[in-house]
Amino acid sequence: MRQPRLLQGLPPDEHRKLVERAKIRSYGVGEAVYQEGDPADSLHFVLDGRLAVSVTSADGRELTAAIIERDEVFGELALVVTEGIRHATVRALEPTETMVIYRRDFDHLRQRHRAFSDLLVDMLTVRVIRQSVQLEEALYLPVQTRILRRLVELARTYGGGREPAVIPLTQEDIAGLAGTARATVNRILRAERSRGTVSLEKRRITVLDMESLVQRARLVRGTVDVRLV
Repeated sequence: MRQPRLLQGLPPDEHRKLVERAKIRSYGVGEAVYQEGDPADSLHFVLDGRLAVSVTSADGRELTAAIIERDEVFGELALVVTEGIRHATVRALEPTETMVIYRRDFDHLRQRHRAFSDLLVDMLTVRVIRQSVQLEEALYLPVQTRILRRLVELARTYGGGREPAVIPLTQEDIAGLAGTARATVNRILRAERSRGTVSLEKRRITVLDMESLVQRARLVRGTVDVRLV
């Protein structure tokens, strides 16, 4: 069984104990791993595939908040919040396989092996860093830069750094990821189409000129943001 990168630092004995208690789950396209309001009782390591995290807006729309891919982890807050509920829905964007660890099993291991407490700290640290970057972008970056950054990230995810990179997401999805309105995304994407950097089709955006997007997404108030280097 393929092992997530985050687990590869565990000592062999602790790694074996974790795998013995884990369950493997498979999901088809569009299938929910869990939904908003479900009990929060497990975390998932992504072995293969991609998933979308969505939240419900005040007017009842489902907004995409993040894309999760292979080697990433989600649902980790279930390990630190007792009797909590899920605050987002996670659905498979393509055939997906995860390794599931339930809180009771992880707690059992953590009480006996220090390595699992360290693993939990690592997972929560990754979450805090990611949310800090998102907050910084929302506060200090213009919306055009945020949208271009999401396009670059998604093109790398789906295209592996090659052109053309086909992103099988809607403009509504991009709006959720960039923290803006669909109309704004549409306006900026049409401008990029005129530049020749993207082409637009129904439920699909194709990146044609990655370098141009990267160069403009890196510029923040006249300085280069090293996270896009």
